Amino acid sequence: MLDDGQAVDLTGLTNEHVVAYLKQLFQSLRLQKTVQGLYFLPDGASRKTLDVLSSVLSPPERIKDSVQQEEKDSKTESVRSVAERS
Repeated sequence: MLDDGQAVDLTGLTNEHVVAYLKQLFQSLRLQKTVQGLYFLPDGASRKTLDVLSSVLSPPERIKDSVQQEEKDSKTESVRSVAERS
């Protein structure tokens, strides 16, 4: 859960593996942890925590484009297979 882009709260996540990976990521990004278990950037950071995380977690456009092209190719192949059977 994100609080106005400032802090991340993992308490609502039930998948322990995801939580463990996110904690490692947050440590790598040097996010600070409060006693309540919230993760945030240090005071005075020029960006919001959400901005930093979204740049890491969002796939680059070239990956999105590649995935979309693979989906199109797969659909085209399926249509060809159906047409060849007819």
